[in-house]
Amino acid sequence: MSTLIHSNRWRLSPIVFAASLSFTPIAMAADAPAVDWLASAALGLKAFEFEEQRQGVILSSQNTGSVGATFSNDADYDETLPYLDLGLGLAFSQFYLVGNIELPLQDVDFKQSFVGRNATGAVNRNTNVGDLSRLDYSITFGYNVMEGVALFAGFKAGETELDFDTQSAPNIPPDYESSYEEDGFFVGGSYTIDVAEAGALTFSIAYADFDAEYSESGSFGVPNSPTNVTTPLLDGVRYDGDADGFSYGVQWTGGLAESLQYRVALKYQKYELDGGGSRQSFTNTNVTGEPPEVFNNIGLDIETTQEITTFSVGLAYIF
Repeated sequence: MSTLIHSNRWRLSPIVFAASLSFTPIAMAADAPAVDWLASAALGLKAFEFEEQRQGVILSSQNTGSVGATFSNDADYDETLPYLDLGLGLAFSQFYLVGNIELPLQDVDFKQSFVGRNATGAVNRNTNVGDLSRLDYSITFGYNVMEGVALFAGFKAGETELDFDTQSAPNIPPDYESSYEEDGFFVGGSYTIDVAEAGALTFSIAYADFDAEYSESGSFGVPNSPTNVTTPLLDGVRYDGDADGFSYGVQWTGGLAESLQYRVALKYQKYELDGGGSRQSFTNTNVTGEPPEVFNNIGLDIETTQEITTFSVGLAYIF
């Protein structure tokens, strides 16, 4: 057994749960004080893969000929984001409580492939670009069942934002943004193996069930077209639904000093959203002199798949 690991209340085993946050559960030593604190910081890279499929039907319109018309859109992107993970926790007896926040070090450029199809089968293909950012935070309560085994549960929230560069994509409105948010609860467990005096290797698994929302803001249509001018959406576009999935992780932890640890972690998570929503209203004005058409309600369905793989290196201090 590692002397460093068992001289502290904090066990060197990370938990990888339903989002991209990590923390360290605890194990008790016989001479441990009543309460231990742990502060941690890590730098890492977060690789995103996001796929979106949606379809809709016009439910009501001033133009009765448009009612019942359908459309579908597919979009995806794959980018990598640098981030800073900060954590603070306390341990008492066999229990622990930990808070984490993951902050983006900078926004990164993204490239989104878009394919749209209307009721006639016409296909519109575009490549959209812009800036991507991601923020995650969580609070977790855990219990050390036995040596090397921990169970945990908690609450997590995260948000991915896309700010589109409309100068390079004429089909994107000038004020267009999108956001994917999830929040909810997770449960999971971890198993830690001590490797002689070198350190500890931990394997983790967790399941999460989130309330999720995918929203868009901006004007609808093709504002740069010489024959088509649009006004902003009255209420934007929002899809609400449930997202769930699993996360898996492995971490190596070793000692640098009596109260100082280093960590190297790899995590993977995948969550799927199945939801629906409605575009409340928008007006399509044709500059050729034809009267404007007001679409009062459009029914929408959406499915998304979000995969995040993270690699991080960091330090933890016990006090």
